[in-house]
Amino acid sequence: MKISHRATLSGLGIISIAALLWVRGPSVQSTAVNRAGSAGGPGDINRSDVVRTAGVAGRAGTTGIDIGAQLTNRELATQSDLIVVGQAVDTRVFWADAGRNLFTLVTVAAAETLKGDASSTVTVALPGGIDANRKIPIAMTFPGAPHIAPDEEVFLFLVHSDDEVAGTFSVTGFAQGKFSIEPGGAGNALRALAVEKVVRVGETRVPLSTFREEIRSYVQQ
Repeated sequence: MKISHRATLSGLGIISIAALLWVRGPSVQSTAVNRAGSAGGPGDINRSDVVRTAGVAGRAGTTGIDIGAQLTNRELATQSDLIVVGQAVDTRVFWADAGRNLFTLVTVAAAETLKGDASSTVTVALPGGIDANRKIPIAMTFPGAPHIAPDEEVFLFLVHSDDEVAGTFSVTGFAQGKFSIEPGGAGNALRALAVEKVVRVGETRVPLSTFREEIRSYVQQ
């Protein structure tokens, strides 16, 4: 069953507003705030005041994100509207839902499209971020939300999210559909990894070509 990203985020947004906190002084900013800073703008903001909202969602009193069952690679491929390989080239923040939910919009230059309509760029809406263009910067964090670093190379499984931010895509399965692409390693790794980029799948590093062909086979079925 396809997971409703909007339903998950809606619940997060409501709770995040209720969890509004004041954080005084950059020396006491939490790790979550610093993470949001790198996601939504400069992470080294030298402001004396930051307003932080923390999104927390769960089922029956549990904390964290409830996104249903863990998706397999096959399910990621079949449930996604768009699958691309590319690199983050621009980042900005955007307030949606009449200023209730903050998103980080990441522009990804698509080098390859494995599923969906091919385009030179794709805008990915990531829940949370930091709005530094205020007298007091505001950071909103969503535990377990996907993060794409500036200039990061990524393998993305995406679904349309026009109902959240027009013209954008969301990562399939909240964060499950975002994979980092890294330089090939040496040492005990296969020789092929030394000359080929790899995809980090959990704690495993898989050759990009192998991962690509696996996903392509699911798309073609």
